[in-house]
Amino acid sequence: MLQELVGLAQSFNAHFADDKRLNQELGDRLRESFNREHQILKALNHSVAEQLAGIRQVGTQLIEDLAEVAGSISVHTTVAAVLAQQAKRLTELNLEAERLCAGADLSRRPVYLEQLSQRYTMDSERRIHLGHMGAAEAELIGAGDDLGDNVDLF
Repeated sequence: MLQELVGLAQSFNAHFADDKRLNQELGDRLRESFNREHQILKALNHSVAEQLAGIRQVGTQLIEDLAEVAGSISVHTTVAAVLAQQAKRLTELNLEAERLCAGADLSRRPVYLEQLSQRYTMDSERRIHLGHMGAAEAELIGAGDDLGDNVDLF
């Protein structure tokens, strides 16, 4: 039985040595694989870091270029000046229209109507009517009467 135990111990020792050798080989292969992968990742990290630095530089330049281009756009200034000029002109036209139109300003309507009634008489109405009918210039002037422009006898 001791012989069997010695044989079993020797067999166990041989298997243990084989397992140790296999584990050592496996460990060496894993270490080599890890070192290769580590070198690849290290190179990749270095490449990404270089590219990020380049991207940062290009991004900074892009921001500067965009700011320069945006600063050089001046069409809005020209448009604003033209619009301001046209707004001023429209205000002037509006004031002129209010001056000419009785209905625009209720407070000035009586004055405007008085001015209009002084210019518009029955005699002027007759001249306009005859003018549309094709009357000669002599008929348009007509013979004056001594009753005034605003009186017409029927």
